[in-house]
Amino acid sequence: MSPPKRRSRAFERLVEQATFVVVDTETTCPDRTHRLISLAAVVVRRGERKGVWATLVNPGVHVTPWGDHRLTDEDVAGAPAFDSVVADLEALLAGDNVVFVAHNAKFDLGVLRTEYEPLGRELFDVPVLCTMRLPATVGHPVSARSLDALLESFGLSNPNRHDAASDATCTADALIELLEVAAEHGHDDLTELLQAAGQGTSSTYKPTQARPTRRAAEPSVIDEHARTHTLVLGQHPTRAELQRWVASALSCAELRCDMLADKAAAARAHAPALHKALSGRLGDLAEPGQGATLLGALNELTTAALKERDVRTWWGRHGAAIRAMPRCGDDEEICPDCRAGLICALDSVHHSLAVVACGARGSVVPQKLRRGVHTTTPKKSSGIERFCAADMPEIAGYMAWLVAETYQAESKGSQALSVVDHAVAAGVVEPRITLAYARQLALRDDAAGVEEAIDNALERRNSDPAWDELLAWQHRWSASVLERMPRPARDGVSPLIARPVGRVQPKRFRV
Repeated sequence: MSPPKRRSRAFERLVEQATFVVVDTETTCPDRTHRLISLAAVVVRRGERKGVWATLVNPGVHVTPWGDHRLTDEDVAGAPAFDSVVADLEALLAGDNVVFVAHNAKFDLGVLRTEYEPLGRELFDVPVLCTMRLPATVGHPVSARSLDALLESFGLSNPNRHDAASDATCTADALIELLEVAAEHGHDDLTELLQAAGQGTSSTYKPTQARPTRRAAEPSVIDEHARTHTLVLGQHPTRAELQRWVASALSCAELRCDMLADKAAAARAHAPALHKALSGRLGDLAEPGQGATLLGALNELTTAALKERDVRTWWGRHGAAIRAMPRCGDDEEICPDCRAGLICALDSVHHSLAVVACGARGSVVPQKLRRGVHTTTPKKSSGIERFCAADMPEIAGYMAWLVAETYQAESKGSQALSVVDHAVAAGVVEPRITLAYARQLALRDDAAGVEEAIDNALERRNSDPAWDELLAWQHRWSASVLERMPRPARDGVSPLIARPVGRVQPKRFRV
């Protein structure tokens, strides 16, 4: 057994401020309303897992085995109803300084509220952290929104996907790593971190209804589509089975279905074939939110489907179609990522491509591949320059950030700054790179340079939360500059010695 990982003092200060209860739910087939069939909670105290509580739940309705959990009526027949286990859950969440944690907390809290309402009980009210949204808040790059992608970024894996106890345990492990990243980035106050994450409290979340679509549809359409979620690809699927899976994925995209990204994550073993097939249909989705929904699935498959040499070719074929896609619209024409308050898939597609392009393992770029990203030689331009020249500045920017973050994690600050400077010189506009560059300009007291760099970058602002962080830093920096400015002198008298009229300051010492 390997020794426990040594953590920073900043991490210890952060985690001692609360007890984190990490929850995962599994539900019935999403035909009309999700009903709970499995529930697990893992307690994290002082940065360590302290226990696992899990139970099956009899929903009182038919259970259709779907997706990955594969639970059936027989599995839950002898399980307790929710009203028999709710007290155990609330006991875990009782006490001071408790934080509710889940991967896609909006869904899990919605399921719990759905179960609470028939009991006439009020849902518990505690702060919430969502590990699907937290990486953007603390500056941790993740190529996709799935739990698998988050675990991969930390070198972790889930041995039993879509088992509530296993998912909750793995989410707890990912939370601990994210809190370490938060501490490294200066988040040592949990209250401030919760405010920055902006995920509110549990009582503000609404019940989770049918997931296939937010658009009004005939019940028969919803029922028919829900049945497609029972399709699971085996180890050696036939061509016809792959075609049926692709057709069901396109149906999800047309309905802006919340399930599509999870469906794609579960099919990563067949990523090359599925990625190619779905990529060829990007131009078929003309309504707002549909293309972004399909891109969300492609983001889950990209790192398993493409190799480094494939990225520029793939973008050359499909980049124009992606840039031509309409942005997400109102509440009925919105992709699942936007609905969950995450970065829109239209704005994050270059993240997964950049991970592949620079050969990153999770969020770490191997030593032997870094120099090719940011170093120019007489015979060869850098990877950043090549992608910028190929009209892929977004990919170049995120590649630069991945390499800079890798250096920073190894306490190689000068190399990280070199990457940032090289990216800016190449014309990269990326919020994380711009923020790192602006901080260096601020240290040199180059106020005009800071304002110019940020103002130029903000012209390309999109749904990436990193833009909000850049803007918030600019406001804090501007306020600090104003505080340091000397007050204007009155009547030619220096502000350092001026006094209010009529006030006489006696000498403190007599000679």
